Amino acid sequence: MPAFLSPIRLFRAQLIVLRWFCWILWHVAHPWTTALLLLRLTGILGADAMVCARELNPRVLQEIVGPLRNLLNSRAQAPHLHSEWTAIESWFWSFRVWDLAVLVAVSFCPPAGVFMAMLARFRSIPGGAAGTDYFQHNAINKELWLQVNGLGTTEALQYENCAHLADIVHRQVHGIHNPTMGLAVDLCECIFGRTLNITLGIDRLVASHIRKYAAQHRDWKIILVCHSPGAIITANALKVLVHEGFEGLGRLEVYTFGCAVDTADSFPQVPVAGRMVPLYEHFANTRDVISRIGVLSWDRRLAGVGDVFVSEVEGHLFGEHYLRPLLKRQFRNRDQLGVAPRFMRYVTAAHN
Repeated sequence: MPAFLSPIRLFRAQLIVLRWFCWILWHVAHPWTTALLLLRLTGILGADAMVCARELNPRVLQEIVGPLRNLLNSRAQAPHLHSEWTAIESWFWSFRVWDLAVLVAVSFCPPAGVFMAMLARFRSIPGGAAGTDYFQHNAINKELWLQVNGLGTTEALQYENCAHLADIVHRQVHGIHNPTMGLAVDLCECIFGRTLNITLGIDRLVASHIRKYAAQHRDWKIILVCHSPGAIITANALKVLVHEGFEGLGRLEVYTFGCAVDTADSFPQVPVAGRMVPLYEHFANTRDVISRIGVLSWDRRLAGVGDVFVSEVEGHLFGEHYLRPLLKRQFRNRDQLGVAPRFMRYVTAAHN
């Protein structure tokens, strides 16, 4: 059974909801406290909802998956072997009514989705690190590459994303998987992490993975690539590491793509040996609705954490709409003309 249908993941989400419900009930004896809490919570959620609503438009679907004409004619676009379009095309032509029912159920009714998945017979897809042929480059340059996926990404799709990234930078890439339980639950997780600033289990899991890999490669640079809400998880995981006094922050470089984080100060930095670490860079498409409610909504008058690089590409997919334009050098610095992304050093070195 695929990871995005995991009953354990569902059970954890239900426990979170139950815990909040019990907490509110416990304070029913204090109606003013409960009323003020709910009023405050409504205000926070309402403000974030207004920001998101302002960016909604009739082209919102295309700002996620890209221009529909390109999607329907993906073969003419010659997509990358590991592009999301390649996966969508093969999925589209082999689609069945039962698969559609499972997809809808999982996206909007997790319990029904889990039940239907148990009845269905899904093929297991091997995971693991992508780009194993490039491991010698990791060892020579002492670089460890990690990727944190965004919303609605199965283990199989994350593996394709990691393989695409590996082909771009010629490095082996390990995926730290953020399990998906469908659109509804994933969006709730984003609200907890982004709007309410609550540290979830997945944040601590990512932090533990970073600690583990750092311990295994003590003198290696750790390059963390995150996409969409994966940036929310990464930011919260880094807060956990800073709070714990993690000593490997000076070796960390963080690159976000389609970052859904709404404030620059969500990314922690601490002074180490006269410089601020970790190092950050952010890549955003101006016609990507997630970027507009995230990294592109940051107050430009404030000193943000890391440079922001933008392109005019339409779409939010990690491989097709970020990695391919990056290889074509379509990103420019939003605030400092002529300043090239540090990330391009890895791309240029891999293709020279």
